[in-house]
Amino acid sequence: MEEDVFLNDGRVDVSDEGLIYWADKINCDLKDLKDAVSKIGDKYKVLVLFLQLNRKIKNE
Repeated sequence: MEEDVFLNDGRVDVSDEGLIYWADKINCDLKDLKDAVSKIGDKYKVLVLFLQLNRKIKNE
């Protein structure tokens, strides 16, 4: 499973490939995800909550 490759101990892989994967998986813009990582770190649950609260996750 690809998710295991890009998630380690609850932290997202911040390589270019990892961020592209998570932006697609979370359904947000890559720029917004990079901005969130630079502001609050790479903890998966915190990133998703931050993106939800700031309405950066696109509705399907």
